[in-house]
Amino acid sequence: MTNVSNETLYVTDHVSGGGAPGSYNGSRFVTTIVESGGEIYNDSSASIQSGGLIIVSSGGDIENNYIIDNGGNIEFKSGSIIGYSSETDVTINSGGILTIDNGAEQYQGAVYSLSGGTIVSYKAMGDTLNSWSDAGGTLILNSGGTYNPSSNALVAGNNEIDINSGATASSLYLLSGNKLVIGSNGSAADVTINSGATAVFSAGAIEYATLNGGVISAYNSPPYFTWGSSGGTLILESGVVDAGETTSAGNANIYVNSGAILQKTAILSGNTLEVKSGGVVSSFTISSDGGVGVQGFTSSATVSNGGVLEVASGGTIANNTVESGGSLYARDEGVIGTTTVSSGGSLYAFSGGVISGNVTAERGAQVTIPSTAGGTVTLTGDGNSDLVITGNTSPTTVISGFTQNVGTGAVDSITLESVKANDVKDVTYPDADHVTFTLQDNSSITLNIIGVEEIGYTLSENSDGDLVYEVCFLADTLIATPNGTMAVQDLKPGDVIVSYQDGKACHTTVTWAGKAHCTVKSDKSDDEAGYPVRILQDAIAPGVPFKDLLVTAEHCLFFDNAFIPARMLVNGRSVFYDRSVPSYDYYHIETEDHSVIMADGMLTESYLDTGNRNAFRQQGNVFIFNPQTKSWENDAAAPLDVSRERVEPIYRQIAQRAEKRRLPLQTLPPALTTETNLHLRSANGHIIQPLRTVDKCVMFMIPDGLDTVQIVSNSSKPSDTRGPFVDDRRNLGVLIGEVLFFEGNKKREIIHHLTDDALNGWYGIAHPSARWTNGNASLPLGPRKPGSIGLLSLSIEAAGPYCVTQDEEGKKTA
Repeated sequence: MTNVSNETLYVTDHVSGGGAPGSYNGSRFVTTIVESGGEIYNDSSASIQSGGLIIVSSGGDIENNYIIDNGGNIEFKSGSIIGYSSETDVTINSGGILTIDNGAEQYQGAVYSLSGGTIVSYKAMGDTLNSWSDAGGTLILNSGGTYNPSSNALVAGNNEIDINSGATASSLYLLSGNKLVIGSNGSAADVTINSGATAVFSAGAIEYATLNGGVISAYNSPPYFTWGSSGGTLILESGVVDAGETTSAGNANIYVNSGAILQKTAILSGNTLEVKSGGVVSSFTISSDGGVGVQGFTSSATVSNGGVLEVASGGTIANNTVESGGSLYARDEGVIGTTTVSSGGSLYAFSGGVISGNVTAERGAQVTIPSTAGGTVTLTGDGNSDLVITGNTSPTTVISGFTQNVGTGAVDSITLESVKANDVKDVTYPDADHVTFTLQDNSSITLNIIGVEEIGYTLSENSDGDLVYEVCFLADTLIATPNGTMAVQDLKPGDVIVSYQDGKACHTTVTWAGKAHCTVKSDKSDDEAGYPVRILQDAIAPGVPFKDLLVTAEHCLFFDNAFIPARMLVNGRSVFYDRSVPSYDYYHIETEDHSVIMADGMLTESYLDTGNRNAFRQQGNVFIFNPQTKSWENDAAAPLDVSRERVEPIYRQIAQRAEKRRLPLQTLPPALTTETNLHLRSANGHIIQPLRTVDKCVMFMIPDGLDTVQIVSNSSKPSDTRGPFVDDRRNLGVLIGEVLFFEGNKKREIIHHLTDDALNGWYGIAHPSARWTNGNASLPLGPRKPGSIGLLSLSIEAAGPYCVTQDEEGKKTA
């Protein structure tokens, strides 16, 4: 029998009304317990007010409408009945709570409306929650709870869904002001996070979402979602390890907070990546106006056309590659580690910026550093003239590679932005690696340049009057003069030497002479290390040369009315890299016009001024006024020809002559293999071996969740494997044509390698249907179907041969 005891109404039969607190037969109650067989039926809406509580036990039933106000609470126990015989609309206002245990019977007449309150559910909600108001509200799904509305019921506003362990939700379309929290072992699928909406992925959460303008705070590794067309913001929190974020161009932003790690990511136009103090990012690319700011640590960044990488106080960036059009900035004690700046790329370190390690600046790279930067800058390529040093103190940076190309005469130069050329009074050398400029006010600036004392120099100025310091040098040899041969180091401007025009000897005057020093870099390949090329006596013909001739690899020799670099004639017997010479001086001379001259009985070329030097200091009694810029096309005595058609017959003739003379091999030819050792590698280092090979197509099984692979193979330079007469010194892996991906009974073609010129590990796009790797090339696979295994097919159009080397275990590898 229904009764009131201790302010609790026990309902055991049919009762009308049902608000709480309330009174029954004159007795006040706060709590109502609907027991088995009991039923509360309202003629109109009943209000559950502050302190009021209805507990519907197993077998209990409530019908018609209820409003849960602030402080009110209704709990449906397992086995309770909701809306069996009538439409039962429960509205939960702000501060109200509705709890639905697993096993509560929700009939089609049960409808819940959130208007600022909270629903705690342990069972499937289906479409019973079909109304969210702009007043907000919270749905908490606990173990067993599910929410899968047939159509989106969320509205913009302060609405929140919490998915705890063992609960699931799907088909959620979050709008501005909405929030989704997925707890550990909670799961959600088919979730779209639109602009103004937020989602929190806890550690251990399981999700499949689309970020389309909203914000994700991720604590799980990795967060599983795709980027929508509207971009959005991804915040990686402490402990997260994420990889392979490839955003579309647009408004995509990634924040890597302290303790988080991000790998293998592409930042495109309009996108940003911010690495907070303590955050770590590695192996990422920045292009097309994408931007990355670093206060933490990054490594293996590639910055290409329009991309910007900036490091600020507390940040360190290491192993960077700045390609053409890319920019790298260091501010406020930001640290730049090992970095390569390619032609067309730029590096600018503001006052306080620090270099830790080596910055390699290729010819055409714009590099500006403060005098306090420290570290090392290595200049590579001919005519490297874009290093600028700011500040008015002696630079702390060590500069190496400061030279001039022996074949072209292209000179390197350094601009001191705060020193005016007119202020320089004297130039002295405190030691072999330092040069000091004494200024008119008797102050001085000292540069630390490796081997600078052995390098000739010129001083000039740019358009602002800033000091430009340049080098000049020549190749060490004996030069034919009308009175016999003379050592090149003894020649001086005004001396007359023999030159050759149309095979006839004539005379020309020396207009400039200089000297440099080379220290071999034995860790590089022979043609790049700086070893001199030794051409044995009589190597070309009897008396040619009349003694062993030593020249640099790029020095040009004259054959059949064309100049050919010495490196292209190396045969290992009569022409070889002399590895016994670790360092040497070398010299060159400039004549009135570019000339074919005689060196040690061989025809070679004099220096050609192609405009890399601006002015010269007085040398003896000879002055040079306004030297005119020259070019190989218009001013060379003969063309430079590196074509295989021209070079190979000459190479063969010299090599056959050496074999007939039975000259011993000075360097063994490389052992070759055609084995590609082709395999794939994932971001975490997992190796994927080929599944099978059909004709030229190599198949690989791709596991679930892998959206980028590295194509790894043997690699070698054609100039090593086919012969030095092939002027191709790229380190080629395999030539890949058509790439197909099979997944879920669907086939799609992957063309990233044929369209993305900045893709890591690939040489430039030279053909529309195939492209060479460098032996370690990145290949994005595109979006994957969750839970599936794919099949990747690579069409190998060409491969090998490869040079065989000896690894640490004594096993032969290419």
